Amino acid sequence: MDKISNLLGLIPELQKPDTQPVLEAEEQERQRQAQYETSLAEFPIFLLCKKPPHGLDCLLYNDTITVKDQPVERSWKITWSKKYGPGSQSTAATFFALFQFWADTDFSSPWIHFESIHNLLARRGLSKGADNYTRILRDLHCLCNIYIEAKNAFYDRTKKKYIDASFHLFEGTWLEKESEGSPDPSSRGFIKASDTLFSSVQKNVFFLGINEHQFFKLPGLQQRLFLYLRKMFIFQRYHVRNIQDLARQIPLFATPKFKLKQELKQAIEGLIAAGILPNLGGYKFFPSEVSGNDLIRFDRIDSKQLGLFKEEPMAVQARNEENEYRFSLITDVLTDAHSYPFYRKVASLLDTDDVCRALSEARETARDAMHTGRKSHLGKIFTSRVQAIAAKRGIAL
Repeated sequence: MDKISNLLGLIPELQKPDTQPVLEAEEQERQRQAQYETSLAEFPIFLLCKKPPHGLDCLLYNDTITVKDQPVERSWKITWSKKYGPGSQSTAATFFALFQFWADTDFSSPWIHFESIHNLLARRGLSKGADNYTRILRDLHCLCNIYIEAKNAFYDRTKKKYIDASFHLFEGTWLEKESEGSPDPSSRGFIKASDTLFSSVQKNVFFLGINEHQFFKLPGLQQRLFLYLRKMFIFQRYHVRNIQDLARQIPLFATPKFKLKQELKQAIEGLIAAGILPNLGGYKFFPSEVSGNDLIRFDRIDSKQLGLFKEEPMAVQARNEENEYRFSLITDVLTDAHSYPFYRKVASLLDTDDVCRALSEARETARDAMHTGRKSHLGKIFTSRVQAIAAKRGIAL
């Protein structure tokens, strides 16, 4: 018995589960909904491009969000080892596959049993062979060397507050000997999640609404956007972003603005065409009237809402539903109940594009004011914006 086998025998958590799954049960497992961790779905970890920018030694992302009318600054930094470099799109896919192996056990232990690289290749839908074997092996080493420094970027749903954390994704990986290019399906492989990651997945995992086969069929950028939008649409009926900020969050490194918009457009339309994100009703690029920056809006349309629009009498019902939808957009952001009568009037007189524009520009103005130390009130800024838009449209508010 070699050293690895001795080590495995000494650690109870590493013992192979005493299960004999039949083929039908395995196929049922593959068809269940895939799962993912909410913070990891939102922030950048892996590079989507084959050739990263010259001199790139880390991924940095920071922003400011509003929580209970108070600004919260978030920061996220990813570093890696010089030997294995940053995580690639392949590393992202391998991580997703490992996450599904983990979900099979309901995240009951920090140890993820993937059995062998052969199993990882099969789970990702890749063919056997030396090149793919080497790629998966590199992914495993890379994942163990990724380090995350996060401030206010992890939300603990049980404690209902943001936390700071600095951690590796995984502490280490163990593989029994197998021939490269000709893996032994009976061998055993394990990877151990860090305490921070293990704790987070027990609190913050969500269902994606698709199975892993559907996910792996998507191109890399579509996979990343799917995870991001699926997370955003848990609580938001629409999602508006400055496209440059969104690019940093994915991340994308296309410098010309037209190329960046083109990449996003192709990926979003691919998701819509695939039909795997049914509550993504559409998207639209539009300029901010405040800053001139290009923004993008994603609209969430639930299947129930779509069904209501088809019922009779269509004209009246559609108008009422649209008014309620616009009112909910406003009150999701602005919670000052004394202004609700005014917000209902806004929802009934302005169209959805104008409401979304006023909200996004109000947020942007409030954020700029906060950075320069000026006092601002989000509700008052929104009121000013909708009044200006209404005046331009010849509407009296």
